[in-house]
Amino acid sequence: MPRNKDKTRLEWFAFGVDALQRARPTAPRVYGCPLCIKGFSTTKALTLEDVPPKSVGGRPLVLTCKTCNNTCGHVLDSHIRAGRDLQEIAEGKRDVAVRLSQFGHTISARATLGPGNVLITGVPEKSDPKAHKALFEKLDAAVTTGSRGWNMKLGFSIRHNQRREAVGWLRVAYLYAFAALGYNFVLRPQLDRIREQIRKPDESIAREVMKHTDATSDVEGISFVYEPAELRSILVRLGRNLFFFPEFNQAADFYERLERAKGVGQRLTISGIHLDLPRRPVFAFDYDPSLMMFTVPPAERERRGHDA
Repeated sequence: MPRNKDKTRLEWFAFGVDALQRARPTAPRVYGCPLCIKGFSTTKALTLEDVPPKSVGGRPLVLTCKTCNNTCGHVLDSHIRAGRDLQEIAEGKRDVAVRLSQFGHTISARATLGPGNVLITGVPEKSDPKAHKALFEKLDAAVTTGSRGWNMKLGFSIRHNQRREAVGWLRVAYLYAFAALGYNFVLRPQLDRIREQIRKPDESIAREVMKHTDATSDVEGISFVYEPAELRSILVRLGRNLFFFPEFNQAADFYERLERAKGVGQRLTISGIHLDLPRRPVFAFDYDPSLMMFTVPPAERERRGHDA
């Protein structure tokens, strides 16, 4: 590992050990992996975690243990990359290797999707020369005569699992929230269900926390949602994907409330406090626990102050 990365890992390790001590004073002096909640007394088994995956432009954000990093990289991150590939292909931002079948011949080609058209380029070095020549001769003849009585078949293969991609982004959102808020956020039993979903992406364990909105927005970040009441939560927004995590005061029925919130999709208007996505560990709730009060709506904070 280059020296600058080694230095970063040591600094983030010390910062995390201190954050865990502040959150749980009786805990041993270890760094807790936010995914498996195991403690590590040295950096030997810890790695810099790219959030989101480096393959889609991510950068190091937190430390996780090697086991969690490697397992999720194989099981989840590849599907995030595949999902991005499919999106870029559909938007015509990149071409794709295809198998083109027509006139009884099949060849290798590159295809780019456009608005109402498809640009196809043959790849003769990857095709049978006779098939390549014959197909394009017949295609040229069909264009010359204006023939319309023919179709062509394009096929391509990308290994993509939509559920695993969604859970992969849930993991990304969880790590953003951990970097921003710290151990006082993740070391709650209400988060166990989300961690189990990340460990078992093919099962439906916490699907209600993953929602999608059709509303376009360039704003990504973390929000303490006050209204609507059924969505009261800590929300991480990544593009059009919304990930809801239990806040501190009305967490008992959190998953049931989200299961009932069927209207999220076309439009979503929320009120609360917005935070930018972190670019390095902050652990705000550990180093300044008083900030946790801002997960409570102002009117409720004021009422509690009067009650006190």
